[in-house]
Amino acid sequence: MNQRSEPYCEIAYSAIRKWMHMWGDPLWNRPLTKSFYDNVFHATNQHTGFITKGSVEARIAYDLNPKFKKNGEKKSYQPCYDHYLSPQFVAVMILSNPDIYLDSIESFAKIFELSSSVVETTNPENTAMRKFTNSKKGVHQIKVPSDEKYDRAGITLCKRPEGVTEWSKSVVTEEKLFYPKELLKFEEQFIV
Repeated sequence: MNQRSEPYCEIAYSAIRKWMHMWGDPLWNRPLTKSFYDNVFHATNQHTGFITKGSVEARIAYDLNPKFKKNGEKKSYQPCYDHYLSPQFVAVMILSNPDIYLDSIESFAKIFELSSSVVETTNPENTAMRKFTNSKKGVHQIKVPSDEKYDRAGITLCKRPEGVTEWSKSVVTEEKLFYPKELLKFEEQFIV
């Protein structure tokens, strides 16, 4: 984990450990999961190396028709990043299994860092995938398992070829994202 992310990880760990006895109380469920999510969101993104085909196309389109600042300087392309493991739901798993994930900062840091992993997407793609999970009033629903979300949304993953630094030159890949087995197993009880 990089140095910038460490304080976010430690704050999330301390807050969740301090208040985990409130897990299960409907008033506390959302604040507890948001404590994890908000800190993951503000920590440094861990790029997976994946970019969606839609985002590659958006980058190419932007290069052909860029936006400019008032001073004439070209604005940089603003990508969208999807935390592909749905950190707020990962928090549900953590709080439901404190003996595994809250027993030490080291155990917590591993799942925190993994939860900060991102795929570059377009805004519409990110919005489409958000609809696959739902958490309201302490009721958690998974409409599509994590490892099927991109396929179900019709999203193709790409990666840059070896030695290529420009994201717009990424190509379709057969490589897959990493999904922890324990997360996929935990999700099963929430699939609707």
